[in-house]
Amino acid sequence: MIRAIIITDESHESMKFEVFERLNSGSMALNAQEIRNSTHRGPFMDMINELVHEQPFRRAIGQKLPRKRMVDNELLIRFLALSYRLEDYRPPLDRFLNDFAKWSNAAGPQNLDEQRWRFHSAVNNALVVWGPSAFRLTLDGVRSERNINRALAETQLVTLGARDEESLADQRGEVENRLRQLHENAEFLDTIQRATGDRHRTLLRIANYEAVLDAVGIARVFK
Repeated sequence: MIRAIIITDESHESMKFEVFERLNSGSMALNAQEIRNSTHRGPFMDMINELVHEQPFRRAIGQKLPRKRMVDNELLIRFLALSYRLEDYRPPLDRFLNDFAKWSNAAGPQNLDEQRWRFHSAVNNALVVWGPSAFRLTLDGVRSERNINRALAETQLVTLGARDEESLADQRGEVENRLRQLHENAEFLDTIQRATGDRHRTLLRIANYEAVLDAVGIARVFK
């Protein structure tokens, strides 16, 4: 007897993801994003797979090609999901990202164009403020880590992506100085170094960045 599991287009997205995850027992198990890329195919995932190759983003990451195991793809989905649904965020993260991917696949081309614009704004603004130190902790103005901190990268993209690039460029020195001080704050460091998927820590680190940008007077271009 051969057992078969039939998954149709009408099957619940969470069920597809969980079945795929349970059957995923090959020589190298797929991670959550690799499974998501298979179970949530559509225009949104196509866009993500395209955006990870764009040169400004690659400069911020510090590598010419996307990193293995779709790490960069998941970072972009985390950024966009939190940009649009921050107040709705509840762990587990995988379910939150899956729900956003499903919604984005069905949201239509106008929504994807807005997401693409927001991505470009976020990456450009991160480079305006931090240059090669984007997505990394800094100490005395110099990056103190070689590898990116994913929680910090997500925070910078979500917050800086909602702000006016010209204002950031004009006040770059003040913005960088205040954010650098934030990077040395023990409470903030806790939010990007421990249990980073926790709702409270996620909301707090983003709120800390937003407070600095508001204090400097950087105009918002996205809500």
